[in-house]
Amino acid sequence: MQLVKEWADKDMESSFKVLPEGTYDFSVMAGEDKLSQANNEMWRITLKIFDGRGGHIQIFDYLVKTEKAYFKISQFCKATGLHDRLKAGDEISAKELKGLSGQLKIAIENDDVYGEQNRVKGYVVLENQGTAPAQQLKVHEPTHEMPSTEDQIPF
Repeated sequence: MQLVKEWADKDMESSFKVLPEGTYDFSVMAGEDKLSQANNEMWRITLKIFDGRGGHIQIFDYLVKTEKAYFKISQFCKATGLHDRLKAGDEISAKELKGLSGQLKIAIENDDVYGEQNRVKGYVVLENQGTAPAQQLKVHEPTHEMPSTEDQIPF
């Protein structure tokens, strides 16, 4: 197979695309238990944000265990079905977050070094959301169907 040099940086396109402010579907790609610079426990989560047109971007969010940030942790847990576990005081590892999904609000912030970039403004809590048993947690459904395996793929 002959490679095409224009493909060299295609993997970076979704990382640098900035979505307009609004509400989007997301899926958690990974989670890590970490300590913040101020030594507070936090979840560092890698999010795949779906643009509604078949594309996506990847961003990080940091849910820090401080009184000032509890609202965002609560929103995240309600939006992904973990709220009952949060209320029960269960210990939830960031690794358990992989595959969870929901909706969030994206904002645009301007960084002196990186320019315009997206950040998570908050997580969307729908009515009656957040109390699903763990085995019924919603996993993101793709916005476009994949072709069946019987179809000829045109490449």
